[in-house]
Amino acid sequence: MIVIRSTERLVVTAPGPQGPPGPAGGSFTFIQSSPLAAFTVTHNLHRYPNVSYIDPSGAVQIADVEHISTDVVYVQFPIPVTGKVVCS
Repeated sequence: MIVIRSTERLVVTAPGPQGPPGPAGGSFTFIQSSPLAAFTVTHNLHRYPNVSYIDPSGAVQIADVEHISTDVVYVQFPIPVTGKVVCS
């Protein structure tokens, strides 16, 4: 319960009922073993996920990411790279 007191009135509010569950989450990992300057990743998550590129040493690196649709991302780099793309 939340009580807010002002000089004009006293307002008491209580939390409402829980809302419906959100959509299923999930993630998808794409592994690129031969160097390329761009990856087209079909993740089939049916949404625009967060996208991370992880280099072979395990470090997260910056990449240019374009969401082509709710199921496909295009990831581009200045030079050919290997590693993995994680969509979550």
